[in-house]
Amino acid sequence: MGCLPQITAETTAVRAELARADAKCGTLAALATAAAALLATQLTRATPTTARVLLGAAGVVLALAALVLLARVIRPRLGGTGWRHWATTDPATILATLSRAESAEAAAARDLHNLAQICTAKYRALRHAVDLAALGVLLIAAGTLAAALA
Repeated sequence: MGCLPQITAETTAVRAELARADAKCGTLAALATAAAALLATQLTRATPTTARVLLGAAGVVLALAALVLLARVIRPRLGGTGWRHWATTDPATILATLSRAESAEAAAARDLHNLAQICTAKYRALRHAVDLAALGVLLIAAGTLAAALA
């Protein structure tokens, strides 16, 4: 029997992780957008001190950088494998490709490898976005504290 069932199970798990990464990214993008908008309005409120403005502006910049990374996670990867490959060929080429001697296990392993690479890249960008957003929140909190102490 080969390892096709195990490859199929692993591919299903990776697809689920891709869906989780996209869901996390959507939630974080909404929160970062709301936070950046709120912070941008708060920078000009009352009498801003230099420290408050500098720290708050740095926090907004980091929130925007986090949004850029989150957009990279959400943005579709339109490579030439999987369903994208079939969209660029005609029916005769599809039949010829599918009738080649490549085993189902080899094709499934290739798909698993590609999906795992995409998933790893998404989670890496998601981790960096969370780090940037957390640093932004710390800078904004420091700016708020500096304004309160002034």
